[in-house]
Amino acid sequence: MTDTIEAPRDPHRILTEAWEKGRLGHAILLYGPASSSLENVAFALASQILGVDGVPTKHPDCSVVRPVNKMRQIGVDAMRRLVRTVSHSANQGGRKVGIVLDADRMNLQASNAFLKTLEEPPSDTTLFLLSTRPNDLLDTIRSRCMSFKISGDSVAIEGPEWESWSRDFEEWLSRIEVPPANQKDVAETVMRLYGLVQRFQECLSALSARRLEAAVADFPEDVEDEEKVAIEAGIERGARQDLLAGIEAVLRDWVVSRTAEGNAMADRARKLVLAVEETEGTSGLLALNFNGVAAVEQLMIRVLRIWSRQ
Repeated sequence: MTDTIEAPRDPHRILTEAWEKGRLGHAILLYGPASSSLENVAFALASQILGVDGVPTKHPDCSVVRPVNKMRQIGVDAMRRLVRTVSHSANQGGRKVGIVLDADRMNLQASNAFLKTLEEPPSDTTLFLLSTRPNDLLDTIRSRCMSFKISGDSVAIEGPEWESWSRDFEEWLSRIEVPPANQKDVAETVMRLYGLVQRFQECLSALSARRLEAAVADFPEDVEDEEKVAIEAGIERGARQDLLAGIEAVLRDWVVSRTAEGNAMADRARKLVLAVEETEGTSGLLALNFNGVAAVEQLMIRVLRIWSRQ
């Protein structure tokens, strides 16, 4: 007799079935690496709950809270407005939905205001919290939510700039793996490093501009200036995270392409792990509003040190 292992079930499907059976909790925490994937699941479920086709955020009984201004914070006033809205009867006599985008951006006052709502949830209301950094939420909030991890699909990076940058990054990796023959080689390697940093910013600007242009059509009609600034900052943040994931992919592909080179593979694999850890650390810094140029420059210098170390 052969044992069979069941594949893990899709969280979206689990939540859909729970809704259909009337067992969906009042507070759902969706977390994972990609904000777009979290939003897709939350909006799809909200549409089912409200019985609408298309974008649920235009429904009068769907309330959305998102970070505002360049600091991308969710303040207590915005949270209190959400609490008041979901505490009232539904406009259309059915259910109500509240969605908190980037919930980890709630400040302490906003978190406490939301916690009170979780402790005494309003009737006929489903609340969704979306976060790429769930550990930044208060433990007391997480413990009162049904939590589901949503895997992020790999995102294609649009535009020719990234293709060119990736090729030059691979060439630079090949260069730094070989000890420099003289001071001229050292200087050229460092100059190429700073050139890659500058061009990374150019890739980021171009990618952000394309995505912003595509997103403008979907901006809420009543979006305020501070919310618009935060949405734009969020788009740039997402583009930067995708580019960092792209760096990881280039590193892995570069190592794998050299698997036939014998004993050097083990050393490359070790260095790859260190470089990926540095990339993930940079991603964490940028999530905390760390200066983007400085963070990428620091990453490239550390990659240089890792790969040039014998």
